[in-house]
Amino acid sequence: MSGSLAPYKQGALDYLCGLYSIVNGMRFAAARDRPLSKRESRWLFREGMKWLVEVECAYIVRVGLEPEYWHDLAWHLFGVAAEKGLVDLKRGKRALRILSFETEEAIHEVERAVASGIAVAVELQRALNHYTVVSGIEDDRWILFDSNNNTSIKKTSLGAKGVGKRHNLGDRAIFFQPR
Repeated sequence: MSGSLAPYKQGALDYLCGLYSIVNGMRFAAARDRPLSKRESRWLFREGMKWLVEVECAYIVRVGLEPEYWHDLAWHLFGVAAEKGLVDLKRGKRALRILSFETEEAIHEVERAVASGIAVAVELQRALNHYTVVSGIEDDRWILFDSNNNTSIKKTSLGAKGVGKRHNLGDRAIFFQPR
């Protein structure tokens, strides 16, 4: 499915990957039943930007989005998308989770979810310092549905928080699971 669906690209001069990861995750989750149009995706993006301005997070254009704001923004966009009838995603503890990426088990939890068809947004620390959507799993890599042209990450480069791998996972993940 992801081969025919292209993610919107992050602008070259901004740090809006957190917002893009949420919009792209919602698009990926909706694609099976009712794909979001470009107009609807733009509306979601604008709603996200309005929320960021309201909570005084405009600085994220220069420095990026803190993980707690990333989660709050996802919660907000899940709600407005459901109200508008765009996509109805689970919003409870199973959708927006803080995972302890201090253990390899959290990595396996992401892989199990993705293998079952649920896109998962994660924060990649260290080399990329970037939010992205994991949309597929292969034997040796995670397939990404990404705003910045990243297509995959080798599993051997992924590590739990503080392990010192090329890519360490942040504390939070967003599971884009349709109801």
